[in-house]
Amino acid sequence: MAQAIEQTYTELHRQLAHELPGHDTVWLQDLRAQALARFASIGLPSARQEAWKYTRLTPLLKEAYRPAAVAQDDVSRTSLQQLPWAELDAVRLVFVDGLFSVSLSDLTALTKGATIVDLARAVREDSGHVREKLAECAMSGEALTVLNTAFVGSGVLIDIAQGCDLSPLIHLHYVSSGADRVACYAHNFVMMAPHSRATVLETYHCPDGEAYVTNIQMDVTLAEGAHLDHYKLQLEGSRCTHLATARIEQERSSRYQNHVLALGAGLMRNDLQLILKGQGAEAALDGVFLAKGRQHKDMQIRIDHTVPSCVSHTDYHGIAEQGGRGVFGGRVKVHPQAQLSNARMLSRNLLLSRDAEIDTRPQLEIFADDVKCSHGATIGQLDEEALFYLRSRGIDEAQARNLVVYAFAAESIEQYPNQILRKLARQLLINHLPQGNQLQELLG
Repeated sequence: MAQAIEQTYTELHRQLAHELPGHDTVWLQDLRAQALARFASIGLPSARQEAWKYTRLTPLLKEAYRPAAVAQDDVSRTSLQQLPWAELDAVRLVFVDGLFSVSLSDLTALTKGATIVDLARAVREDSGHVREKLAECAMSGEALTVLNTAFVGSGVLIDIAQGCDLSPLIHLHYVSSGADRVACYAHNFVMMAPHSRATVLETYHCPDGEAYVTNIQMDVTLAEGAHLDHYKLQLEGSRCTHLATARIEQERSSRYQNHVLALGAGLMRNDLQLILKGQGAEAALDGVFLAKGRQHKDMQIRIDHTVPSCVSHTDYHGIAEQGGRGVFGGRVKVHPQAQLSNARMLSRNLLLSRDAEIDTRPQLEIFADDVKCSHGATIGQLDEEALFYLRSRGIDEAQARNLVVYAFAAESIEQYPNQILRKLARQLLINHLPQGNQLQELLG
């Protein structure tokens, strides 16, 4: 089966070679060919690999979903305006089936000191940064990364100048055109110069019932003293497969905050890779994932402390019910020269039914002797005392359960620095829980 699907992707690439954006750029053609050869060599990951022990990429094994060749700009603006984040005051970059849509995007709020260029233009102008990163991806050992590079169709290069404090939110908004069995292959790049600051929001929406694959990559480079708040809200339909990899490199005294709320998709794999390369770099990661029915959520985090005096804190909340399955895999590696590292990794989880499952494995690899590191994991059921307390005050059992689940997840959401996004995430969570309207009334 594996060999057959690799051949299928190879044949699909041959068919699309002259349709993919940038097909007339020689160096990109060469990188795509290298990536495809690399994919044919390593194949899709299997359960035999430790990092994929609990997750199977069944949708990708069944057939090769076809990437869109032309942006479908006829997606209704009205339908976009009905989405929960439509009213955000932001620099809005809309991607339809993974392709950047100029007509649906709005960059008027972009201020001096920041530039945003779509990937097609960056390729034409031969951006050295983009070319370097794509070359690294083409020879990666990660199958999803090389597959993305082979078919990459769109994305943006976000460049924040030195000292720029970008107040407008940069919103990367991914939607589906409604076409069935389409794959979104996009790659975004964020470059932040010394002492710059910005907030980036990723949102993903695809109607329930559509078979759809998102394979998204992001490269973030933070120079000395740069600060990035990075949010991700994922609401794709139950037949969607969401596969994402973000790689973040941090220099001296930079700060990176990552906030994930994963409510949708039938299968989701979110892979965060952080490299702390400069002394005094700090990273704070928090996330909430809900898996119910046949949903499968896999959260993977790898953090490398390569130099002294860096800090990383990770705190994830997982919830599973009605046959849903969650996975948390975290690894912090403290290299020999990374003395005075401070690392904490915590995975907290709730199982709401007997047929739900969560597998969690936070790990520390410490090769330095003067560090402050800890890790832990908890898996439990609803607090019976809390339920009894709520029931004794006249709240029925279903809403009492909802309140306890909401409080558990909201603990992570309350860490959001952006007040508007904090309020939005709370509302998305409420809407996702059973009888959300009644829960909203109880919360006031």
